[in-house]
Amino acid sequence: MPAVEALEDRYEGRLRLVKVSAPENRAVCRERGVMGLPTYVLYRDGAEIERLTGDPTREEIEAAVARLIPEGGGV
Repeated sequence: MPAVEALEDRYEGRLRLVKVSAPENRAVCRERGVMGLPTYVLYRDGAEIERLTGDPTREEIEAAVARLIPEGGGV
């Protein structure tokens, strides 16, 4: 998780990481259709853009974020 958390620094305020504890927030997980853990859901302007489930690699997560926010690009 530290590598994923470091993405916030790398994207300098253009990315916000929000962690949700599934056992403590079952209703949120149901509302979002989270069926497996871990699940990474990427949103832009409140709309889901991409979803990664089943323990994706750091590289897969970084690639998804790069598709969402290209280096040097805006939000």
